[in-house]
Amino acid sequence: MIFTNRTFGIEIEFVGACQYDVMAAIQAAGIDCHVEHYNHTTRPYWKIVTDSSLRSIRGHAYELVSPKLKGADGIEELRKVCEALNSVEGVTVNRSCGLHVHLDCNDLSMNDIRTVYERYAEYEGQIDLVMPQSRRGRTQWAASITDRKGVLRNCGTKQQGAMVLGRYYKVNLTNIATRGAIEFRQHSGTTEFRKIVNWLCFLQKFVEKSVAVAGNVTRPKTKSRWFNVVRNIFENDGYTFVWSRRLKKWQISSSTGVIGEITNQQVRRLYNTSERRAVLTCRANHEDISQPRLQQLYYELGLGRCNFDHSNQEARYEREADTGWLDGIAASVIDYLNERQDELN
Repeated sequence: MIFTNRTFGIEIEFVGACQYDVMAAIQAAGIDCHVEHYNHTTRPYWKIVTDSSLRSIRGHAYELVSPKLKGADGIEELRKVCEALNSVEGVTVNRSCGLHVHLDCNDLSMNDIRTVYERYAEYEGQIDLVMPQSRRGRTQWAASITDRKGVLRNCGTKQQGAMVLGRYYKVNLTNIATRGAIEFRQHSGTTEFRKIVNWLCFLQKFVEKSVAVAGNVTRPKTKSRWFNVVRNIFENDGYTFVWSRRLKKWQISSSTGVIGEITNQQVRRLYNTSERRAVLTCRANHEDISQPRLQQLYYELGLGRCNFDHSNQEARYEREADTGWLDGIAASVIDYLNERQDELN
């Protein structure tokens, strides 16, 4: 399969035709579509909004924004919309137009997102070769990230990652915490389904490969034996339990990001032994754990039932090798990208 089931959204910037004519054509194709004032609200239907960043033709400059789409049904809906859009007289694009792809990242950890971003920065020069000259290097609405490759290294949460860079970069991370999406802004404006779907499929597979490269890591034991039992329980339930020097707290995370933080004092209260003994000896075993208090903490964090599995797991590193920007990409998409490179260079 050349695409994945990762939820996506598409923004198609176009000029030259009346927005109401485009709306009517899309509705005639059986797709719900409405004209609206400019907004950032995700709708359950396609919307057409004004876009002041575009150089209009005959006073017309708009952005066609999809609802959340997924899988083969989403691809087919995209095809129908492109066909309807191109049936409207006057619809075209110019160098001010872009194509933006949003991919759901709710299931990705901050480490996964960091790897997506850093791989794109690493391979930006090669990706540039399948883009027109106007979309290479530094552009006004999709700036290069090559010289900003390491900006996420100290970001432990999606909230932190979202604040590092602004919106107008080739990879836009400002919505990873609030809307749960990574936006890819580099592609030139187009209304051609073939160009859009191949770029979408490349990005979906690029993200999946990046997640595989990031790998799943279970950290080794802490130096302090006092915290081993609690951390083992969290990690055996599929969470990470990591000390943040900046926050002076333990951060509990899942694959979707940080769930919550607790202090050393809160951890000590999970044990039946005294806090004084905890401070002096840093010793504990699973029999010292108060299961009711730990279960209550799980409920407060929204984690459900605790399995109380305190066994120590060896560190696991399950990472795939990264052999290039086309690693994991479907053959037909690679053929298309090679064709674009020959055409544009």
